[in-house]
Amino acid sequence: MTSENKEDSAPESIFEKGEVTDSKYAHGPVEDRSCTDIICCLVFVAFIAGMVYVTCVAFTKGEPVRLLAPYASDNQQCGFDSHKSEDYLFIPRLMDMSLNVKIFEKTSCVSECPSSDKGNFHNSPPYNSEPFFGRYCLPNAKDAIKKFFDAAGADKVGQYLSDLYSAWKVLLLAILFGFVFSLVYMVLVRCCAKVLVWVTLLAFIVLLAVMGYLFFKEYRDAVDEGDELNYLVLAILFWSFDGLFLLMIFCCYDDIQTALAVITAAARFVFSNFFILLVPIIAIIVTCAYIAYWIATIVFIYSIGDKTQYNNTPFSSVEWDSTTNNLWYYQLVALVWIIAFFISVLQFVIAATAAQWYFSSNSDQSGSGSLCKSLYWAVRYHLGSLGFGSLILTIVVFVRFIFEYMKKKVEKGGPSNKFTKCLLSCASCCLKCIGECILFLTKNAYIQVKYFVTDR
Repeated sequence: MTSENKEDSAPESIFEKGEVTDSKYAHGPVEDRSCTDIICCLVFVAFIAGMVYVTCVAFTKGEPVRLLAPYASDNQQCGFDSHKSEDYLFIPRLMDMSLNVKIFEKTSCVSECPSSDKGNFHNSPPYNSEPFFGRYCLPNAKDAIKKFFDAAGADKVGQYLSDLYSAWKVLLLAILFGFVFSLVYMVLVRCCAKVLVWVTLLAFIVLLAVMGYLFFKEYRDAVDEGDELNYLVLAILFWSFDGLFLLMIFCCYDDIQTALAVITAAARFVFSNFFILLVPIIAIIVTCAYIAYWIATIVFIYSIGDKTQYNNTPFSSVEWDSTTNNLWYYQLVALVWIIAFFISVLQFVIAATAAQWYFSSNSDQSGSGSLCKSLYWAVRYHLGSLGFGSLILTIVVFVRFIFEYMKKKVEKGGPSNKFTKCLLSCASCCLKCIGECILFLTKNAYIQVKYFVTDR
């Protein structure tokens, strides 16, 4: 496609006819921009400031170290108060494999874990042990450790962590294989996209025809009349669907050709701007860093309050006040909103870079797109638009979450009612459809934002 043809067709391919008459949009994203959705930008910045305040309160008032400190039988925490120099909890009955024994009934704080099973240790029979989590003296025996986790109610968590630790190499190889497979697929799409698609469509048509023929052959060889009817119906269905699919291909031929051109252009864009592949990786790293910060903040928030011993076990429980509850809910909203914002920025940067490349390329030379410029546009001019779009997604996520929570409550609370279940399932399906529609609209709205320089 030449640059002249591209200039003539670009406005109509992006905007509906008659909607945009300004010729400055005919050459792609403009450089002279202005801020969009300023009010939303101020709201988003205020929310970020609120996150900073919540973080300061959490790290100032939170005591996660004390929350992790175990309680001994005298209701005192190891490492604090009267046991300030004794950081470890020794559990004498842990080696007793008898059923129904209360292993946390007689425990004591110690300054170091016993390394011998001879003699007497704090008026209790000792065993070979080593520090675990920096707080507990646990033996090397697997059965005793499992008994500890069972009594603590964390056996499933330990199993999940153990499985994750054992399978991390396989997971890493799967991620690398997926990345390499994606590159190979893009190479094939760039070189022979039309051939791949048409061969796939032709193979599907032939497959349907062959399946119909096989069922028709079974119909001719069948002895039972019931089997004859079933095989004949299946053969007719496969052939009918095959004919319908072939008719759809003929009717949508131009649309298929357009889709193939778009796919080919997308592959050319990726290979012309190979650094675009780093954008999702960087986004994942930034998201993981934010999640790590969020988890740390949540741990400090969780530890704000009056700490007491939980059900005569070594573990602590915290009683929250209304302030701690508000901080918790604020951070919960922040988790969804900020991650949705990262996704919005990712979509905008990729779309803006692709637009720059497309409108700067012609038949003689390949175009170029600047990731840094796209990111600058997102942060400098369109922070409010991206924040508003991600806020809409956040609201949808919480509405669906609240509905699913209430649905589970209704299903568990009363007798099974098929009509009620049907209504709940229909409502859940509608909410999911609405969420997908909003996700589609916001993604396309970001594509429009990269062209417009003012609020529309």
